[in-house]
Amino acid sequence: MNGISVGSIPLLAALLQMAMVYAAACYTIDYHRRQTAVAQEMEQARQVQQVLIPEEQPHIPGFEIHSEYRPAQQVGGDFFQVLPCADGGVLAVIGDVSGKGMPAAMMVSLLVGAFRTEAQHTESPAKLLAMLNTRALGRSQGGFTTCLIVRVDAAGRGTAASAGHLPPYLNGKETPVANDLPLGLNAASTYSETAFRLEQGDQLTLLTDGIAEARSKAGELFGFERTASVSVLSASDAVCRAQQFGQQDDITVVTVARKAAQEDFAVHAGAMAPCTSPA
Repeated sequence: MNGISVGSIPLLAALLQMAMVYAAACYTIDYHRRQTAVAQEMEQARQVQQVLIPEEQPHIPGFEIHSEYRPAQQVGGDFFQVLPCADGGVLAVIGDVSGKGMPAAMMVSLLVGAFRTEAQHTESPAKLLAMLNTRALGRSQGGFTTCLIVRVDAAGRGTAASAGHLPPYLNGKETPVANDLPLGLNAASTYSETAFRLEQGDQLTLLTDGIAEARSKAGELFGFERTASVSVLSASDAVCRAQQFGQQDDITVVTVARKAAQEDFAVHAGAMAPCTSPA
């Protein structure tokens, strides 16, 4: 039998079986090792993100500020920050990094840190976007970041600049803002500012596309018409409506309402509050 005796066949079969068992065991060990590494990376990214998501908003006389952040998975790519201005106004940023996991969390960390640092030197939304674009270049790993920055002074005079992000909603109506390229795509990108006004009693709502892109079990999109209708609600209620419709992506909502300066308002973040609003 071609040099192989009949008696050696059982031995060869046993050796082959042992080799297969060994290969399967190695694969299982390697698989669990890779799964553990992925889980550790996700946990590290989640911890990074928890540090970056504000637990509460600054108390700024004359303004009531609320925020709600709900990632679709353990780690999301949305971010936001609200800072007081030197003249008593509000400076707010909201953005959405493409991708998930540790790369997105690290980009969020980079952009939030850069925003907070540069905001000490300028409160111009356009200048801040240009700076963030410079920081994002070469670090996006083929992705990009949409971003919206708004500034409202104590008298209600507002300016906004957008890097491919959804425009803000003012009292339930989309506020047109010049829309320039997302961050991290072009070193030559420039950003322009659009003026608006926030009267006493007005609410400005900043949000990410996780609201409009919510999808029902039947495949229906939440859409921009519903997004406009929930933009007049509180941040928590707006997020709950989208979640109950069918959350597909990270959702972030920040509302800035202008009130009488002498009134004292409680400021809430509610980053992970239970969703109890009716659909």
